[in-house]
Amino acid sequence: MDASTAAAALAYRVANSVLGWALSLYFRRIEVRDRGRLPASGPVLIAANHPAAFTDVLVLGTRLPRRIHFLAMSGIFKPWIRGFALRLVGALPVYRSEDHPGQTFRNDATFHACHEILDRGGAVLIFPEGTSETDRRLARMKTGAARLALAQEQRPGQQGRLTLLPAGLHFEDRTGYQSDVVLSLGEPIILTPYRTLAGSDPRAAVVWLTAALQASLEELFLHIPEPEVTRLVHDLEHLYLDELKAGGDPRHSLELARRVSDCVEYFRRTDPERVHRVWHRIAHYRRKLEALKLEDAALGEIERSPKRAFPTARHVVLGVLGLLPALLGGLIHYLPYRACGTIARHLAPQPTRVTSVRIGAGLMVLPLSYGVLALLLKANTGLPPRDIALALAAAVALGLFALGYFRWLGRQRARIRLALLAVNHRRLVARVRAERRELMRIFDQARAQFSAATGDGSAGQAGPG
Repeated sequence: MDASTAAAALAYRVANSVLGWALSLYFRRIEVRDRGRLPASGPVLIAANHPAAFTDVLVLGTRLPRRIHFLAMSGIFKPWIRGFALRLVGALPVYRSEDHPGQTFRNDATFHACHEILDRGGAVLIFPEGTSETDRRLARMKTGAARLALAQEQRPGQQGRLTLLPAGLHFEDRTGYQSDVVLSLGEPIILTPYRTLAGSDPRAAVVWLTAALQASLEELFLHIPEPEVTRLVHDLEHLYLDELKAGGDPRHSLELARRVSDCVEYFRRTDPERVHRVWHRIAHYRRKLEALKLEDAALGEIERSPKRAFPTARHVVLGVLGLLPALLGGLIHYLPYRACGTIARHLAPQPTRVTSVRIGAGLMVLPLSYGVLALLLKANTGLPPRDIALALAAAVALGLFALGYFRWLGRQRARIRLALLAVNHRRLVARVRAERRELMRIFDQARAQFSAATGDGSAGQAGPG
């Protein structure tokens, strides 16, 4: 291994560790499904949907146990220092005709580099949509992934070696802090029939392989073909999935959300007026919650388990004991937190970039703030370096504690407000609870009708319309 290769490998490991830690802090949970479908060795071309720009690369790169080289738009390689860093960790530029007219010939070098990586048994990540736009719909895919896979199959000694692996990214909220991410690996696409077809009709082989890849990816995340119903499905997810889980449905939340989407689409075709009425009822219910400053999750807890819905003496004791260290951690990190928010607002106007900008800002601002804190401690206390290091470690621990504490406190605050309203405005709360119960009844009825109409018993457990 030469010096440049060793430096690149070291840079990748360091970046992978740091960014993996940052993702663990930013997201509540990142789940990888069917991880075993990724071969431990041998050439792999990973084709993924692209809902959240560079965050997609971070999730795939840090959660899959292979070193991954990825294709990215050439524009992000400027300025040169960022381009140098990206190339060091395995990025390869793609030149789009709309961005660089007359420069697409430079993609030949990029594809050649991909083939060399795959020849050596490496892994390459490509986003066939080309750009990040939506998180609930797969855009019409470009043919680059299919062309690269078929060209690799035709290289000397490479036939039958390549694994073409679809990967679906599902963000609960791609702009939200402490949301969940599900990375689902699909069944590898068998390339033999497309390779055979390419011998007589290369264009048809590319078209059919692209279509097969698109169909496979659409099954791996919550794909909603019609953009106008995205908001309705999103509302139904938040209102109904906890009910299904509480009712004992064993399926994964992603499968349940997909059934919700299928059910909405079914009634949208067969009874659009019904969908319209439900849409309005949900909007009316949400407006009431906003006016009362209530959360549906708290109301749901009351309906499912009244004894657990309100804060107990144990909650009060925990809240009091944790308040002081949480306030201290929050005070230490208040300015860095505000700075990261300001940076994100100015640099990430598009929702696709919010998360990656926030994570990047945190990786820059937090070390800087700890450095300033160390200088202040040295200048004002005269502590030795060892004690300053311990103080910084304590500051980090307090910051992590504050994150968890204030999330927990937010949930308790919703419970407390509901408890106070239930005492002071009992009839008002009773009416909202009755409205929620009626919505659940409507969803359950639609779920049963959808199950009967489609002949799918599993659908009867999971999809309101």
